[in-house]
Amino acid sequence: MKLFIHRKDLRTSDLPALDYMAAGGEPCLAALFLDPFLLRGRQVSGA
Repeated sequence: MKLFIHRKDLRTSDLPALDYMAAGGEPCLAALFLDPFLLRGRQVSGA
């Protein structure tokens, strides 16, 4: 089984690595781990 980890969003239309995995014939699992830092966006200051 192959695992693909989405890091920022669930888009699938422009991910050649996901296409490559899906074409391999083995089972694939796509997962999204929500990062609270990314969910807050640009509202958080680094200062």
